[in-house]
Amino acid sequence: REYKTEPSPREEMLADQMRLRGVTAIVGGHPHVSSEAIVPLAGGDVAEVYSLGNFLFDQSAERSSGSMLELRVFAQGTIFVRLIPLPNYFEMGRK
Repeated sequence: REYKTEPSPREEMLADQMRLRGVTAIVGGHPHVSSEAIVPLAGGDVAEVYSLGNFLFDQSAERSSGSMLELRVFAQGTIFVRLIPLPNYFEMGRK
């Protein structure tokens, strides 16, 4: 769903099914806008980022946003995730 920062009921169900099968990070993309936060599921055992938005796309910042995700996996099986907001590179390149 374009320009939405939250999952639909179907996407929530799919995330829950992935969680039940042992997934520890769920990361999505497509709606041209970035999630504002990492959502902990299952008491924090699963990290969900609905969308990373745009890295580079020909849309203004008022319509779109983007982020990168730092994901580290440690030997003992734990993970670290950090959402890093990005500037609108399209607008930066036009100046």
